[in-house]
Amino acid sequence: MNLVSLERRLREIESRRSGEPTVYLAWGRTTAEAKDALEGAKRAGAVSERDEAVALVWPDAGPVPLSRWIVFGRKHEDDISDRELEILYEANEAEAVRNEREAAAERGEDLSGLDDTDVRIRVIRRTSRDLTGDLRFLAVRENPRPEMHWAAPGPGLVRPCGCPTCQMGETSPRVVFPAYRAQFDAWLNRYVPSEGLFA
Repeated sequence: MNLVSLERRLREIESRRSGEPTVYLAWGRTTAEAKDALEGAKRAGAVSERDEAVALVWPDAGPVPLSRWIVFGRKHEDDISDRELEILYEANEAEAVRNEREAAAERGEDLSGLDDTDVRIRVIRRTSRDLTGDLRFLAVRENPRPEMHWAAPGPGLVRPCGCPTCQMGETSPRVVFPAYRAQFDAWLNRYVPSEGLFA
């Protein structure tokens, strides 16, 4: 399940109730803490059994986010941090892969030869309403662009900016971009060889 599918799923659920896609995020340092936070919200009446809710582990240093309801949509995009959204996305991806493997096993299908990315693509192909867009989203997310320092006006786009890391090749586009492009192309050839996603 990708971010588009996640929001679509929430919209379908919430359209029967409030018309807005919402989910309760229960946070903790560990899985046990996150589950306790969710159970506490249920005992307090803040979350019911029919509500969309998820217990999430906060792996980063610093304060654990407040457990709360999140409303999706442009008007509410500041209500959740990029990092929270990333962890929510990863949790839903893991759940989708797990569910797909379990369902396949019940049907007698053997998915042992597929890695998790193969399984995610299998789910996307079956459920997506925008296959090209969703596969592009996955490709970009699976291959984050590395840090590169593009120089100010000058000849060509691959001229390093002159900083120490560019001089060492660590952030120089001339060094980093070809390696990134090769990695990206290898991913496309491995997982979606005939899609022409970025042709």
